[in-house]
Amino acid sequence: MEDVDVGHAVVQDAPFGDIAVDAPELEELEVSCSTGWTVEYRSFTLRAPKLRRLSWHEQFAERVRIDVGNPGSVTEGTIEFTSNGEREEMSCREMKHYRAQMMQMLRGLLPGLPAGSVADVAGPYMKVDERTVVEEDTGEVIPEETLTCDLGGLVSSAALLSGS
Repeated sequence: MEDVDVGHAVVQDAPFGDIAVDAPELEELEVSCSTGWTVEYRSFTLRAPKLRRLSWHEQFAERVRIDVGNPGSVTEGTIEFTSNGEREEMSCREMKHYRAQMMQMLRGLLPGLPAGSVADVAGPYMKVDERTVVEEDTGEVIPEETLTCDLGGLVSSAALLSGS
């Protein structure tokens, strides 16, 4: 499987449908959006016990479930979200929603850690970049934040903490 397009022929209101990936042999997964803003789904479920690399950019799901088999098996990748608040033209969620989704994803990637400690362990590997951008159509200057988590560093740290 090279690429899978889950776009819609007919535009409908978000959130879109449910995505389920059950891929026992999948080693790398890149989930990204070409629209220029976050695309929302009701749910995203991934079961990929051989997954080693995950790159996730600008995709939001109300429910996320990730099962990668062994804790720490994903040793490379990035999770990244960009927010410029709720704007009429492009309904970006507030950063608090993206942080919550990132924690759901990290709990799936690091199931051996107690839920309460995932944020503490992940903290040093997460960064927020704040900047202003100029909206192309209106020329309006708007604040924008990007939240990024370095999965390689995080998984190495979590493995040290768990004694693996």
